[in-house]
Amino acid sequence: MSGGGKKPFLEAIAEGPVLFDGAMGTLLYERGVLHTRSYDELVLSQPDLIRRVHLDYLAAGAQVIETDTFGANRIALARHGLADQMAQINKSAVKLAREAAGGRAWIAGAVGPTGVRFAIATEAERRRARLALAEQIDTLVIAGVDMILLETFPSILELETAIAVCKERGPKVPVVAQHVFDGAGKGDGGLAPSEVADRLIAAGADVLGGNCGAGPAELYAVGTAMIGRGKPVIVQPNAGMPSLVEGRTIYVANPEHFGVFARRMLKSGIRAIGGCCGTTPEHIAEIARRVGAYRPRTRRDPLFTPLLAA
Repeated sequence: MSGGGKKPFLEAIAEGPVLFDGAMGTLLYERGVLHTRSYDELVLSQPDLIRRVHLDYLAAGAQVIETDTFGANRIALARHGLADQMAQINKSAVKLAREAAGGRAWIAGAVGPTGVRFAIATEAERRRARLALAEQIDTLVIAGVDMILLETFPSILELETAIAVCKERGPKVPVVAQHVFDGAGKGDGGLAPSEVADRLIAAGADVLGGNCGAGPAELYAVGTAMIGRGKPVIVQPNAGMPSLVEGRTIYVANPEHFGVFARRMLKSGIRAIGGCCGTTPEHIAEIARRVGAYRPRTRRDPLFTPLLAA
């Protein structure tokens, strides 16, 4: 953690598992933010709300805090009329996360897909998406993130493009790349997890895996199939498969269920665990109790001592 004098992220994950935080969007929805809002813009209009989310995950034991920038590329922001605020949103999000962490967690610059459908997009559309990704990634790196977290990419082509954009800027920060798999464990175009892993490694990812799309049971199978191919594996499942109850999307995997699969993932060799849609600080706290048993501890490295709730 650059702010706290801790070892570099890739060095730490080589020694033992690392715990990421959980969902941002679904948690904000549960806390009263309408789904029609730009959740990324909240770093400007409601910074205390975003800070509280970061602090809650830190108190639960998260070692990596993700910036509230999943949809903060120019193309995605344009859908909310916010394209011109791209730089301000990304810089403010990093500042908020870093202040909340206080040097006690790594900061991951969250980058999601642009919305351009790469499989059928024209070359001009792909160039536009590439430029939007590069612009956001550059802003996050300059703002001081410890890694770039490419997450929830359903298109393997766009994910490979985003990795290439990161690598073109030199080895400034590690690149964590996560693809979306369906409930049957298949990626874009029916790709097997091992095929996805090989492609992401070839593109230059430092850590690879899957997030969103499925719950812990499904992504446990995906993650274990990606182990042993040369790079650490990360898994960030949803809190189960979503169900629609009285017009609301409900995720039914409780924290205890998450904890059981976290233990299985760690025993299998998966190196990083966190949560995606529907997960809460309670889910992360349950995982933390399992993760701590699999990581070497020293007196000077209290990585699994949860912060006091602020």
